[in-house]
Amino acid sequence: TEAITSYNKAIEIQPDYAVAKTNLGVVLQLTGNYSGSKKYLTSGNSDKARSFLLRCLYYQNDEAGFHNTLKELTSSDTCNALIGSLVSLAESKFDNKYYNTFCQKPLEYILTCSMPYDDVFKRAFIQPTNLALERTSSREQKLLTNGEQTAGNLFTKFPSLFDEAQKILAEWVNYYVEYFRDSNEGFIRNWPKKWSINAWLVNMQSGGQLDPHIHEQGWLSGSLYLSIPSAIDNVSGNLVLSLTDKRTEPDRKAADAKMIEVSNGLLCLFPSSLYHYTLPFQHKKNRLVLAFDVVPFQ
Repeated sequence: TEAITSYNKAIEIQPDYAVAKTNLGVVLQLTGNYSGSKKYLTSGNSDKARSFLLRCLYYQNDEAGFHNTLKELTSSDTCNALIGSLVSLAESKFDNKYYNTFCQKPLEYILTCSMPYDDVFKRAFIQPTNLALERTSSREQKLLTNGEQTAGNLFTKFPSLFDEAQKILAEWVNYYVEYFRDSNEGFIRNWPKKWSINAWLVNMQSGGQLDPHIHEQGWLSGSLYLSIPSAIDNVSGNLVLSLTDKRTEPDRKAADAKMIEVSNGLLCLFPSSLYHYTLPFQHKKNRLVLAFDVVPFQ
């Protein structure tokens, strides 16, 4: 609410302030006001404005507008996770095929590995995490049920504490890029020359779950499982990666979703355009995950 007031005041002072108009459009979108958002984003000439305008057009069921705006973005070779997710959603909603500048087949770009749950892992991840949980506050997260998410980027708030953890994750990110180096997907071809890792903790209690969402500011997203209670049915608490924003029953044969069986030490890397959510779990122990995004430098 304060951001909306501030941006409106900025535009009142300087009516042609394009950045303020774009940011106001984005904030209004977060409130579900797509008509108001569209008003400000339509006047923007930046790739950011057009990318978020694409989301307005999708939720307003404006197929023609969506098609034309996507055509503009494609012609300028604009590549970001928001476009990637919206194209996947629109192909189902509008029953049409579109070129996805970010990633045509994101489910084929999921990479998992199991880190040894040894002394190095405990020193780099477990011990710093326990200290960080004592020293940092949580933030409001409406997508999260029965859980807390830490506020801010742990790697910049506690640089010395997570120095080793950040180096290890950076090595895995570089491995990911090398592993898919022959791919022609946009997010690999346009891999940012400079990037950083933004990390936070998700601590869930019994009955906890995370609703479907994407990280539109990210390029590559990841989750490292620090403490995972053993599931009674081998499904509870698992991660689901999907082309859609709907929560569905996990199906190993589904063409539009993939379930990841999580365990202590598992690392999962995936394009930030993929929707992801967790299945609820019941256990007396908490489920603790280090989540992170590879974020391009602007």
